[in-house]
Amino acid sequence: MKVDQNIARAIKQYLAANNTTQKVLSKQIGVAESTMVQWFKPGRGISASKWAQLYPLIKRYLPKDRIYISSAGEEEYSSLNTAKKNVFNFPVMVPLLKPAELARYTPIISIEQFAQTENLPRAAYQPKVPGVGGIFCYELDVPSIGVPQGAKLFASSEAKPTNNSIVLATTLSGEIILGVFHTSGNEFELDAGDRRITGNLVEVWRKFASLFPVVCYEVICY
Repeated sequence: MKVDQNIARAIKQYLAANNTTQKVLSKQIGVAESTMVQWFKPGRGISASKWAQLYPLIKRYLPKDRIYISSAGEEEYSSLNTAKKNVFNFPVMVPLLKPAELARYTPIISIEQFAQTENLPRAAYQPKVPGVGGIFCYELDVPSIGVPQGAKLFASSEAKPTNNSIVLATTLSGEIILGVFHTSGNEFELDAGDRRITGNLVEVWRKFASLFPVVCYEVICY
């Protein structure tokens, strides 16, 4: 298993939640403490036998949308650093947010923690892009930038917006905007079709509470 940021964070959360130390955990799993230190560095490897011992301990702290059932019928975690083809064979259930919930959510906590706290319903998502975690679903209540009303947007709470990507933005006042995010030099523009929000990149977080890249969206045609 390749260590990714989720695994490193989950180990830290496990240690904190159980009031234990790296030294104690390394002895429990049967590795040197120096080996355990390497597991906090994304890109490092964990042997299959040690991962089999570690995974049950940290599973509750891993993003649910990265856990899937393999073609062999076994539960597995898909590392952000090791995209597996069979992760796309099965849909996963991701949190479904309404406007009020999306306006309240900030990625200070994981989307799964928020979903559990808010007791959110779920929507089926067929993974399409490897390496994108923290997926949630939002049903568009008004048409925007060519996306029809009622479309299911699947956005990432962990990925960063890139130039010319579709984003689901929330403002500091709680407004929700779907638009195309452009950057040029030190400037940015959010093109929402009927309006444009522009400014210097250093001002982005003075205008938006969050910018969630939209991975894909689904439209039902009757």
